[in-house]
Amino acid sequence: MDIGIIIIPSVVVLIGFFFLIRKVMTWYWKIDEIEKILRRIEKNTRKEGVIYSDDENYFTEE
Repeated sequence: MDIGIIIIPSVVVLIGFFFLIRKVMTWYWKIDEIEKILRRIEKNTRKEGVIYSDDENYFTEE
């Protein structure tokens, strides 16, 4: 029996299992919801034209 026949499906199943467990854990700990809320908070607190020191474009703009 060719070892590739066993290894390739096993790797695919393990990757699928990893993503399934990851999705369940992020749902359980509400990480997806927390990220959405934090993005909305950041969007609402930033003002037009204001550059903050932790902004990605802070050092590129003059």
